Amino acid sequence: MGGVAAASPGGQRQAAGPARPGPYRAAHRRACRRRLRHGGRLSQPQAARGLPFRHEPGLAALAAWCDFLVVATPGGPETRHLVDAAVLQALGPGGFLVNIARGSVVDTQVLIEALEQGRIAGAGLDVVEGEPDDIPARLTRLENVILTPHIAGRSPEAVQATIRLVIDNLQAHFSGRPVLTPVSG
Repeated sequence: MGGVAAASPGGQRQAAGPARPGPYRAAHRRACRRRLRHGGRLSQPQAARGLPFRHEPGLAALAAWCDFLVVATPGGPETRHLVDAAVLQALGPGGFLVNIARGSVVDTQVLIEALEQGRIAGAGLDVVEGEPDDIPARLTRLENVILTPHIAGRSPEAVQATIRLVIDNLQAHFSGRPVLTPVSG
């Protein structure tokens, strides 16, 4: 399982990243004055070492504990539909899902049904399965959903790094050196 973050306005907060919780999350916890929990690749003993929040071994347990479940994990076969009906059921009618990972991590059809039927309170989605061409119309019509256009990689720093990489690749290619990021196929 990849990293999962969650938080609840009732005083409980939960956070984790794609690999290991770090100083940013600890600082966020202090800023929010909330309790944090996480689930992810770290084992319980690793998670306990010097971290100010508890590790939850299962995603459903994590979802049951929090009010806001923030998913931040790599995509791929291992995490496909990681957020499924059981996780959304555990999140419950007062819970919110926030997906900043990959669209494939959430079972979109199950999410739509949960949102329509009030089994969860709402969702904030920076990514959706099938984007950008195939976003379900049912999802776009829901009042309890906020959709953003996958903008996390569009910071000035990310754009600058992309431009630099293109220039470096072009210079390598035209000077007869191997490119930095070759594409096969």
